[in-house]
Parts: sequence; C-alpha cells; structure tokens
Amino acid sequence: MKKLKILSVMIAVILMFGAFSICSFAEENQSINYNVSVNVNGELHYGGEIEIAIGEAFDITIFDVNVNGQPIETEKISYKWEKSCPAPDDMPGLMFKEIAGADEGVYNVSSYDGTLRYRCTVTVDGVGYRCREIWLKEDTLSATGSSNKTVTFNEEDKIYHIDNLEVGEEVTLSIDTTSTAQNPVMQYSWYGINGYIQPDSELEQFFEITDTSNSITVTKKPGEQTYGCEINDGNSIEYIHFQFNSKDTITDDIQMNGVRPGTYAGTYYYVTKPNTSITITIPSSSTLGDIEYKWYYREEGPYPPVRVDNTTNTITVTKSNFTDENPYACEIYECYLEDGNERIRYAIMLFCLDPETSISEINKIGEETPDIAIKTENEDLANIVLNGEELKALSRGTPIEVTLSAELKQTVSQAEKNAIDEKLTTNSKVGMYLDINLFKDFEEDNSQVAELNKSIEISVDMPENLINKEDGVERKYSVVRVHNGVAESIPCNYDAATNEIDFTSDKFSTYTIVYTDTTVSKPTDNIIDNTENNNTEKVTQPSNKNEVAESKSPATGDNAAIGFWIVLMLVSGFAFVTLLISKKTKQFHIKA
Repeated sequence: MKKLKILSVMIAVILMFGAFSICSFAEENQSINYNVSVNVNGELHYGGEIEIAIGEAFDITIFDVNVNGQPIETEKISYKWEKSCPAPDDMPGLMFKEIAGADEGVYNVSSYDGTLRYRCTVTVDGVGYRCREIWLKEDTLSATGSSNKTVTFNEEDKIYHIDNLEVGEEVTLSIDTTSTAQNPVMQYSWYGINGYIQPDSELEQFFEITDTSNSITVTKKPGEQTYGCEINDGNSIEYIHFQFNSKDTITDDIQMNGVRPGTYAGTYYYVTKPNTSITITIPSSSTLGDIEYKWYYREEGPYPPVRVDNTTNTITVTKSNFTDENPYACEIYECYLEDGNERIRYAIMLFCLDPETSISEINKIGEETPDIAIKTENEDLANIVLNGEELKALSRGTPIEVTLSAELKQTVSQAEKNAIDEKLTTNSKVGMYLDINLFKDFEEDNSQVAELNKSIEISVDMPENLINKEDGVERKYSVVRVHNGVAESIPCNYDAATNEIDFTSDKFSTYTIVYTDTTVSKPTDNIIDNTENNNTEKVTQPSNKNEVAESKSPATGDNAAIGFWIVLMLVSGFAFVTLLISKKTKQFHIKA
C-alpha cells in the first residue's frame, strides 16, 4: 500500500514537472526567432523590397531558427509557404493562399510570375509563428496625376496639392499610367480621407469611392480632404494622392502662457510643472465671419477624447500630477476651428520633466571669466529654446542640454567698440567685455542658438575690482549688448548682498558691463535750541574744515564782534592762571 502511494506521488510529480515543461516550452515558443534571405542570381538580400524581373529564378531561405536564442533541432521545425493573390472585388487589398508542396526551409521559384508577397509560417513542436513577409517587385508600372485645377507636386511628401479651393467647387482627378508587365490588367481603387475630423463628428475619416475608372469628379467640402488611388497592373502597385487645401479664410496663431509652443508633425509640445495652470490662447479671425471652437481633452494612450465645455479661443487648464508611478505622463488638448470653409486642428501636448533633472549647463572659458548662470527655470527654458522635434524627444526621456558659454575678453573689434561707445554717458566706464553664447546638444548635434523668440534670465558675478568700496560714492551698473553690429542698452539689477547682476536677453553675442560712479554727500544735522523765541532750529553742520573756519571768522569791519572776542580771551586767560595757581597750592600742601 505504501509503495502504491509512493508511486502515485512520483507520477503526480512527474506529471506536474511535465506540465510545467510544456507550459514553459509553450511560453518560449512565443519568442521564436529566425532569419530570412532571398537569393536572386547569386545575390543575397536580407530585407526590404527586392527588385526582381518577370521570369527570373530565386530562392527564399529560412535559417537560424531558435527559441530564446537556443538553436532548435531540424526535426522539430516545420514550414508552410504562402503567396499573395488579388482579393475579391468586395475586399480591397491582397490575400494569401498556401503553396502546395512548399514545406521545406527553402522555397525555390524557377520563374517569377509577378507575385508581390511571399510569407512562411514556421512551427516548432506544433506551436506556429509567422515570419515577416518577403516583398518582391519588378517596377513595371509608372503613374502620374493630373486635374482640371492647378496642381503642384510636392517632392517631399509625394502628394499633388490643389490650393485655394472653395466649398462646392467640382474637381476632376485623373491618373495616367504606363506598364511594361506582360498582359497588364489595370485596376484603380479610389478612396478619400477627411482631414481634422472632430471625435464627435458625423463625417468619416476614411471613405471608399465606388468609381473604378482612372478619372473621378468630386466636390470640395469644408476643411482639408485627401483623395488617393491604388493602381495595380498585376505586377506592381503604385499610389497617387491629391490633397485639397481650402482657400485661406482663417488667420490664426497659438500662445501658451504668452509663449508660442514648438510644433512637430502637427502637434504642439509644451513643458510645465504638475498642478500648474496653463492658459492656451488661439488668436484667430475669419474673412467669412464667426469661427466655431470645439475643445477636447484626453490622456496619452488609448483613451477616448472628452469634450470640454468651452466655445471660445482661450482655455485655462491645470496639468495634473497623475500617480506616483507616472507623475510626468502627457495630457493632450485639441481644438478645432471652423468657419464654414476652412477647418483647422490644434493638438497640444502637455508634459512634465523629472524634477531631479536639469537641462541647463554652464561653460566658463578661462579662469578670469566671472561665474555666470541661467536663472530661468528648466520648464520655461525648454519652451523658449527647444523646437517641436526636440520637445517631443524630451517628453520621451531623450536627454537634451542647453549650454550657456561665457568668456572674458580683454578687447573687442573697433566696430563693436564704436557701437558700445555710442551707448555710454559722459561718466560711464567699461568694466569688462563678455562673449556670451547659447548652445543646445540634441542627439550628438551641438548647435549654436543666436536668437530666441523670448528672453531668458542670466546672472553674472561681479569681480572684486568692479565692486565699489569707496565711501561717499554710489556705483550703478548697466549692460550694453552688441549683436550683428547693433548695440543696445539692456536693463539690469545689481544685488549688493550677492554681488550679482541680473538681466534678460534673447540674443547672444558681445556683452559689456558698464558702471557709473556718482559722489554722494552725507550731511550730519545738529539741533540748536533758541530759548529766546522758544523755537527749535535745525542747523546743518558743515562737512569741510575750511567751511568751518570761514563760518567762525567775523565779518570784516564788525568792531562790536572784535571787542567781544578780546574780552572773552582776557576772561579765559585769567581763569586759566587762577586754576593753575590753585593746583600748585594743593600739590604743596600734600607734600607737607
């Protein structure tokens, strides 16, 4: 009985471990990896769209199959190859069908028939994993677009643009094609894209067009539309896109707390602190009259937008702090402007920085250069200095540094000196010349920033030789900036407690610290009681000895004053002699 129990326990343990192994292996099979190569006429290709001509031979090979980096025995691997084929008329695009007998790691094609895509499903011990598709193509098709309206082809986005369209205008779009494929059968599949659709709009973002000819006529709708056509000759596929741009009737801009945010790919990025209030303003006007504003809010990620109860061009929001795990997550505000003809969308991304991280750096060149600092906070500095692409990267955690560089200069060019001298007053003196420049380091690209759209605050420590230590002298400081040959006086503040000068600037070149000394008198006051008229008079005590002597000298020709002084001198002398005799007598009696 005991043996049976022991045997049962062992079997249970074996089954448990077996089940664990199966589960583990099943998990591991979710990470099947392998490589694919295509051999065309002895040339290997490992990815991308491979150029191949009709009738050419090629091999597609699956190799280095592994699970979590561990190689797999050949007998555990099976393959199933498929190739693309046109979908039915009611299903746009391509479908795949299995290739009979293609069940090895290598698929050989003796003559290319124009198939656009191949793919292979790799199975390890019954667990399948589909590899990436292999794209083959011969460029047999070329297509161009035209219209009854003026068309401009943009090489950068490969789109035909039709501008200045008004609502209700009819536009004819045409496709011209040539094909070198064998017995080509041309297929045209049209579709449309409505731009800037509000989340609660009744319009569809994407819509199909039933017309299958190479030319269609459509009517301009409010806002921006894009019409596209997929052209297929049985071997190659090309796409043509026409973008309808409305006639400009709306003039608009955007400000975030008085700063224009950086834009990237149609989205504005703005850095803020958690629990901070931000005012978003979109100054705008329309030649057609009133503009309708619709605001939406959502968190970053797969969250639906929420309509905000606001119909004006200004909204004040507060960046929330989310949770301790994710206090810097992004929030998105969207505003749609429409005047019946033009439709504009603003997307504003608010995000925070890690409070432990600073994006500013100081580069002081030379030991004699005074200490310098950026007083503007990280968030404001980022919004002022960085562009939209850099702000987007910063929101994703990419490190970016803004560096303020300073160097003490003994001299400047004669042209700069002349410009500076014009800003000096008669008593002003040049204290020192500083060459101050701003740089930003983003993705190993260190670029200089000569001008900004808004000023940043800078502080400079004053050297000992420029600090006034003389009593009775008041020293005032000023800053003269020379940028592109133009000198400007910049207001500054001097803090005697820290010996720092603070000023703001939006341009970076040569800065001159200027000082002006002014003599300041410090009078002392004596109070004299006039008992005769029972009045109190305030008399200023002279500060100069010569002035004192002159004030005690009697006026010439005043005999009464001379007599008074002679009597006073005789009385003083008699009192002095009497005091001396008295003192001698006291000393004589003490000795006795």
